[in-house]
Amino acid sequence: MGWGILELLIATGIAPQPSGPFPAFAMWFVALASITLVGAIVVSFENLALAATLHTLWLGSALLAIGEFMGAEGWKILAGWVFIASAVCAWYTASALMFEGIGKPLLPVGMTKMAAQEPEVAPGGGEPGVAKGQ
Repeated sequence: MGWGILELLIATGIAPQPSGPFPAFAMWFVALASITLVGAIVVSFENLALAATLHTLWLGSALLAIGEFMGAEGWKILAGWVFIASAVCAWYTASALMFEGIGKPLLPVGMTKMAAQEPEVAPGGGEPGVAKGQ
């Protein structure tokens, strides 16, 4: 929504078209890259397909932040290609998880050994008749 408002302000001439470095916009991608990196590290212990999606996403965000801080088009173009790779990974991951959800795991998601050893439903502790995770 914020991006749309910024584009509207630029289109109506209220805000100037940014040229060169745009550090205010870059800071958004620093935050996105930082948060997504943590998610990518955590999910790497369970699902490699989702890890690939998140790793390419944080890398694209970091590259775009660098490009916006420096005002360098090359970094922004590289970030765009990494975002495309992330979209392909996301499409694959979502497709694989949907097939898994209907009981027909056609595409591997790269479950790690640690994730494969976990029980599907963890019984509730001290709660008779309650199964956590449902």
